[in-house]
Amino acid sequence: MPAPDHRQALDRARDALDRGRAKAAVRHGWTAAQDAARARRPDQLAEVADLAAAIAERAGGRAAGDAEVLGRYCARLREEQLAGIEPSRPLDAIFDVFRRQRTKTCPDCAEKIKADARLCRYCGYRYPADPEPRR
Repeated sequence: MPAPDHRQALDRARDALDRGRAKAAVRHGWTAAQDAARARRPDQLAEVADLAAAIAERAGGRAAGDAEVLGRYCARLREEQLAGIEPSRPLDAIFDVFRRQRTKTCPDCAEKIKADARLCRYCGYRYPADPEPRR
């Protein structure tokens, strides 16, 4: 049987949540998040993050915590995709560790540089200042 696509996994997660099966909802949410991440679709990651917030609100215990982790993963990955940053490892998107290893691609010369760089070391392209500093 082929793997479900993002929409099917999201529908299954919502259905599981409606039936009070928070753990299954989180599991299907992760499937939807992985599909959205592979497809590089920040809009789909936002949908999964919204679902994760709903699960965390309605669930208790470990399922609520797992849903919060799913939401953080989707929000962080979405932010990085919109900024053109590629995380070096999937767990970096959850825990924000190994920050110095994340990269982005220079829009002028297409070389990979560190995500926090404001000046491309290859061609000298200067990135616009961030409106608010990263944490």
